[in-house]
Amino acid sequence: MERYEIFQTQAMIQAGETHNIFLDRDGTVWAWGYNGDGELGNGNWSDSSILMQVVGLSNIVAVAVSEGGYFSLALDANGIVWSWGANWSDQLGRNNGLIKMEIPLHLWLVEQYCCDSCW
Repeated sequence: MERYEIFQTQAMIQAGETHNIFLDRDGTVWAWGYNGDGELGNGNWSDSSILMQVVGLSNIVAVAVSEGGYFSLALDANGIVWSWGANWSDQLGRNNGLIKMEIPLHLWLVEQYCCDSCW
């Protein structure tokens, strides 16, 4: 059994202060709302009242919106964490000088930070 087969994708909605994200059962991620900091992850900065697919993500098993609402995270079936949106304090996990990211970028493998007994 693959280590990440313990995750089963289930539909999930996360609501933020300025935008929302929806994880479909097929592992795709959709977003709508404010997009001034790239919160929708669709490659542009335009707000949307309809669902826009977050680009470059597949096999996603969990999503989260920051409490402040200006960035989002996703975890894929391989344990890779993805982040996009506001990066004012390097909260996207990238100290690259950019203050916002309009597309998701991968961060790390969860297993690098967990011991085997976590799984």
